[in-house]
Amino acid sequence: MGTAAFDAGPLGTWIQAGPLVVSRPLIDAYAEAVDAPADGLAAPLFSVVACYPVLFRAVDAVTPPALHGAAVHGEHDVTVHRLVRPADVLTARARPTGFEATRAGTAVHVEILVTDLAAEPVATHWLTAIVRGATSLPRAGRIPARWIPPVSGEDRIVGLPVKIDADQPSRYAEVTGDQNAVHLDPAAGRDAGFGGVIAHGLGVLGLAASALVAAFSPEAPGRLARIRTRFSAPVPPGQMLAITAAEHGDGVAFEARTAAGPPALRDGWAVFR
Repeated sequence: MGTAAFDAGPLGTWIQAGPLVVSRPLIDAYAEAVDAPADGLAAPLFSVVACYPVLFRAVDAVTPPALHGAAVHGEHDVTVHRLVRPADVLTARARPTGFEATRAGTAVHVEILVTDLAAEPVATHWLTAIVRGATSLPRAGRIPARWIPPVSGEDRIVGLPVKIDADQPSRYAEVTGDQNAVHLDPAAGRDAGFGGVIAHGLGVLGLAASALVAAFSPEAPGRLARIRTRFSAPVPPGQMLAITAAEHGDGVAFEARTAAGPPALRDGWAVFR
């Protein structure tokens, strides 16, 4: 692993996507991709659909061109201000806020704001991408505070089995536009060291969010105010995802594992209004 010159110049500069006009078929297609009820309102994490055009453009803005495409999704944190409705017009804008060296590579931190036609907030996303193969010196910009998940005080612990359908990656790719070959082409997945196709990280988080809402707020999905996690292992489709969730006051700590053993999602935290 060598040292690469990451560019601090674009830190704080917004990159804006074109408007996304939300339709009922689009809401239903996303709901089908993440196993959410098709009840007319969008699933809580629907706003990620608006984020994809700018998500990794913001990472690439500070990353050396030779390392574009070497980033993997490390963490994601979503604050849901309100559920999306049919006929909403959403705009996403993203900016890299900082980068720092880690043991796995360079962590690039990105903020994404999703607003409606009246410029009112719909969702706020924070993500960390790990650019593999390089360390950056020095640390630059604004680095989010380290998050320490709760470790005690469980009031109720539940197990939530979730099936990752064989065609889930293709359904998710179609509705979100994330056509990364590792999610669709077995050869590309093998070349990347995954052994075959893997599910999208945000797709797995969407499935986890659907399971948590069904378990803790089935009558009011809009109560999910925030959800965050660390992506820690790839998830092959066609497997069961075992989610363990524990209540902590107004929040739920969770992790998700496949039959392979290591957590696919770890240090998860969901907050309900």
